[in-house]
Amino acid sequence: MYRRFSYLRLYLTIFVLLLVFVLVFARHAYLAVENQAFLLEKSQARTERSMVFSAEKGQMIDRNGYPLAVSTPYYRLALNPQKYQYSNKDVKNLAKSLGMSEDSIISKINQGKHKPYIKLANRLTKGQVELLSKLDHEGLIFEEQRGRYYPLGHAASTVVGYVDLDGKGQMGMEYQFDQYIDGQDGYMDYTQNLLNQVTNIHRYEQPISGQELSLTLDARIQSQAYEILAKAVDYHEAEYASAVILSVDTGEILAMVNYPSFDPNKPIKALDSLTRNHVIADLFEPGSIIKPIALAGIMPHIDAPESIDTEGGAYMYLDRVFRDHQDLGVVEFGDILLKSSNIAMVKLTSMLNVGQLVKNYQAFGLFSPLFVQLPGEALGRHVVNPGLIDEAAMSYGYGLSVNLLGMARAYNILANQGKDPGVHLVFERHRPDPEQVVPSGVTKKITEMMERVTTEGISSHRAGVKGMTVAGKSGTTHLLGKMGEYENQYVSTFAGFAPSQSPKIVVVVNVYKPTKHGHYGGQVAAPVFSKLVSETFNYLS
Repeated sequence: MYRRFSYLRLYLTIFVLLLVFVLVFARHAYLAVENQAFLLEKSQARTERSMVFSAEKGQMIDRNGYPLAVSTPYYRLALNPQKYQYSNKDVKNLAKSLGMSEDSIISKINQGKHKPYIKLANRLTKGQVELLSKLDHEGLIFEEQRGRYYPLGHAASTVVGYVDLDGKGQMGMEYQFDQYIDGQDGYMDYTQNLLNQVTNIHRYEQPISGQELSLTLDARIQSQAYEILAKAVDYHEAEYASAVILSVDTGEILAMVNYPSFDPNKPIKALDSLTRNHVIADLFEPGSIIKPIALAGIMPHIDAPESIDTEGGAYMYLDRVFRDHQDLGVVEFGDILLKSSNIAMVKLTSMLNVGQLVKNYQAFGLFSPLFVQLPGEALGRHVVNPGLIDEAAMSYGYGLSVNLLGMARAYNILANQGKDPGVHLVFERHRPDPEQVVPSGVTKKITEMMERVTTEGISSHRAGVKGMTVAGKSGTTHLLGKMGEYENQYVSTFAGFAPSQSPKIVVVVNVYKPTKHGHYGGQVAAPVFSKLVSETFNYLS
């Protein structure tokens, strides 16, 4: 028996199919027309990415091309929470990839949910970036950064400085020349497919590298000096020590060292004594190391006596008693530095017009900016409106304050036959011609007097170097306490140059608050001077 064909079912099936087609078409038309912008935005959010290519900072190198600061690549991850609502699962995946806690990620997202940019993680490896790129998260921003590596570490950190996580210089030469060595970042906006393959690049700007900065430092001399200071601080149980080594002819800084110091390759928690460049930032009363400078300024203005009576070790001058460390009797003019007589200096200064000593010190640059292009320089200063008694005290190193680099510059004028080439830490294109500060005949006489200090001095003979004649002067300064009175804490210093008759380098060193094995400059600082000179010439030769 045959069943009759049912047209009703056929029509019903066709109707249902047509209805489904119409509904699908209507939905498609609705989405394509009414929600086009929304869908396009969501599609782009899932596939569009942004990447910042940090420009490579220029290298910082020493005088021989040895790297002092170099750039190393790493990556930073940022989020745009306005493009995507991160679920608990998304946060869990991010935390696993980054090695962070979920709570810290949620906290950052909540705090910046109304911002288009949230910095989430620094110093990511390339492997981490590849892993994160596979996550189906919108609003991921990868930024290629350039960190810094400092080969000399502690030894040059207070001079070279360091950069923060954003690559911005925070101190030292990194701060001073940040714009010079910092390049221009590049950018790329691109679209990727579900396989994380780049399908379209919308914008690309290539990064421009920063310029190279060449310093006058010698990395080998800098490192050797740091090790020598470290041993001195440990031996004398001092608070810190600093030293400067200059090239005589040019005034170029071969070494500028502070110990202890900080490691610029590790995060810096705080700016403290370890990050401080004591060489330029700290002022101290120079004490007896000022005497060669004072004499060089006095001699052109007086007829120098053959000898000076030190009045039994105590001399009344304008109602003020000035003393020597002992009764030195009658001191020959050529022995003033050897015997380090304060009274002799006071008597010589009394022969000058009021204000002349200060003018002499100013001519040596003790109260002027050094223009060494390092931030944090403290300017030398003296008693305001000094009178005769003030100048008398200033003649042997009290009543004025200087920084260590300023003293090195003054000694370099003596070593350079009275000419001042200035001090330099960067190889500038143009430098002014050296200025004649004092006659060369005066510096020759001062040099001879300083030679005797290092050969005949009771304690300063420790500054001597085997096979070489050096010229120098020690100093020991009492430190002022909180109440403005001198206390039994000291700064031990030694300054000089070598070889004395044909100087190549100037070395100035101070040791702050030594507590063991003496505190006089000849006991503490002179041996450090000797080692610095010896090791420097061993290397240079």
